[in-house]
Amino acid sequence: MADGDVPDGSAMSKKEKVEYVLAHADEAFIARHKMKGQVKNLVKSLNAKQVDAAFDELVNGPARAAAAAAAAAAAAAVKAKGDAEAAKALAEQRAARAALKAEEDAAKAAAAARAEREEDSSWASRMAADKIAKLRAEREERARTAPAATSAAAAALAASAAIAESGLVGLPAESAQHVRSFLPPVDAIRFGMSCSRLRAAILLEPTGWEALEMRAVQPLPLRTDDALHALAALAQGSLRLLDCSGCPLLSRGMVAGVAQANAHSLHTLRAVGLSGGSAWSAEQLAALQTGCPALRELRADVWVDKLGDGVAASLLQRTGALAVAGLKVRNAGSADAAEAGQLASATPSLEYLVLEGSSSTALGVDGAVRFGATLAPAGGSAQASLTRLECPRAYMLDEGVCALTAALAELGSVQQLALASNTIRAPGARAIQSMCERETCALATLDVRYNEIGALGAPHIGALLRSNRSLTQLDLRFNGIDNFGIIALAEGLEHNRTLQTLDLTGNLCQIGGAERLGEALALNTTLRVLELDSNRLTAKGAVALANGLLKNKGLRKLTVGGNSVKEGAKKFASALQVNKTLEWLELGANGIDDDGCDELSWALAGSCMLTHLDLSRNDLTSGACEELADALRANSVIRSLDLATCRIGDDGAAMLADALSSNSALKSLDLTQNVMSPLFVQRTLSQLKARVRASFQRAPVMEGEGEEDEEATAIGN
Repeated sequence: MADGDVPDGSAMSKKEKVEYVLAHADEAFIARHKMKGQVKNLVKSLNAKQVDAAFDELVNGPARAAAAAAAAAAAAAVKAKGDAEAAKALAEQRAARAALKAEEDAAKAAAAARAEREEDSSWASRMAADKIAKLRAEREERARTAPAATSAAAAALAASAAIAESGLVGLPAESAQHVRSFLPPVDAIRFGMSCSRLRAAILLEPTGWEALEMRAVQPLPLRTDDALHALAALAQGSLRLLDCSGCPLLSRGMVAGVAQANAHSLHTLRAVGLSGGSAWSAEQLAALQTGCPALRELRADVWVDKLGDGVAASLLQRTGALAVAGLKVRNAGSADAAEAGQLASATPSLEYLVLEGSSSTALGVDGAVRFGATLAPAGGSAQASLTRLECPRAYMLDEGVCALTAALAELGSVQQLALASNTIRAPGARAIQSMCERETCALATLDVRYNEIGALGAPHIGALLRSNRSLTQLDLRFNGIDNFGIIALAEGLEHNRTLQTLDLTGNLCQIGGAERLGEALALNTTLRVLELDSNRLTAKGAVALANGLLKNKGLRKLTVGGNSVKEGAKKFASALQVNKTLEWLELGANGIDDDGCDELSWALAGSCMLTHLDLSRNDLTSGACEELADALRANSVIRSLDLATCRIGDDGAAMLADALSSNSALKSLDLTQNVMSPLFVQRTLSQLKARVRASFQRAPVMEGEGEEDEEATAIGN
């Protein structure tokens, strides 16, 4: 065998291999393999495996090392090429984004200049004395004519789509255009912008109208106390109709103040369902009637502590201006049940009834049976026109629920039913199913949270979902529903075509239930909101839900906070790059680390359509903020980002603050309960002012220093 040839180990004896190693290896190699000594002694002391290992390493080792080096070099070349291409693509993307932003800024500047010129020229004409005199003359003429005449200008405006977009219905067209020219964008009002520009318009041109309607199906940002005060001031004491029902941001005090300011002209006031979910007291309604002598119609809701004092009956049965649309009885007991049913049947104006119990006083089984029997008497026809019934903490148990649902099935008018905290189990769930399967059922909202429906009652609710065609909202929070029950609900959801909101917070959903829910999501096209906070979801459960999102075309909001999805966040990130409908995702308190946040950031930087992302109470540090900041620079959709109660420090928060200079879409950034220093907080607040609502908390301080949280509320145009 020549010196340069590679020996064939299979044809060599043990002795020949030892001789080859001693002849060709260096001292270190021989010492490492313990082969120092004479050949014959080594052949005896070493076994064949040891000799073969040393021989193989000596002969084939260099070739293996060369191959590994070549592979590493090839991989490095591929990575370098990929990095170069990615850097080039990112640079091109940033350049295109910068060019687009420059074009948008130029267009906005031109539009602002044009609007300012038009505004200056229009103000002069509106301030003309002859026009003001004409408006006053027209108002005086209307006052002399029939008080019940309807304003033609208000009717014309009701058909105006442009004004309807801002929630201003009932204004004369001329005044409406004037008001709209001073209103900031709706998004700005939604995030807290005041109506100072509207007040300035009022001072420049006093005018008036007869009707102001602020009610709509969905709460609009304009329907606040500030807006009502500014708009009502334009009426100049000549308002004849004020309708603000269903405005949860309006206070009763402001509505009463506007009514008093128009006391001698106001003949119609509708104020049902204002702020706080509470109602008017009997004293407040009496004061309204006394203080507004021209009032011909007053539609409101009222609360009383009990029915036995006769206050509710006198209010509900009173003829004249007052029409009670809602009655709330606090601490309603069994003794109130029959009278409540009689009042509901005898009061055509009554649309909703709340019989709220407490730990000491509740309807109970007997009260529920009596109320149902009075509401829909046996052998007679139900007369009540209730559309909403709430019996929270009534403790009516299954027997009471059976009696009540049988009466409601006969009534057929109830669209919203709330039976929270009534100890409902499987028999009660079966009774609810029977009611909802009636062809005359009009129920759209069902709230049975804080009961004990559990695994045995959930199949009845699942069967309800399969057959019912009216239900749009279902609240099953904290009902002890385990995997078996969740699977039954998912099977019903798979065939349902009307439900839009399903709340399963605080139940016991695990991997099996999550898999079935994921399959249902892949087929269902109508569900818009699914809430699964505080269940028992793990990473595998998150993967199952994310698989459903890959095929889902309808879901807008998904909440899975307070679980343990951890690595499952990466699967959600993959789904977000495919799903084009999900807008709201809550992943708070799920043990997500920086790697999971990075994956979500890459999804945000892509074609993700999320407008709200909650990553609060996770294991995130400043290391996650670099990718998140890059995502914010590339994203033009997200409006709210929650990173509260993590471990983000000054460096991470600074990256996010810097990214906001390239992001005009984000309106809310929550970094409370993190670890920023006081100096950083002060400096960053000044940078973010007037661009975004940002919430920070300073780093923890020693006990006794009295350091407080600091929050910025800066509003972006």
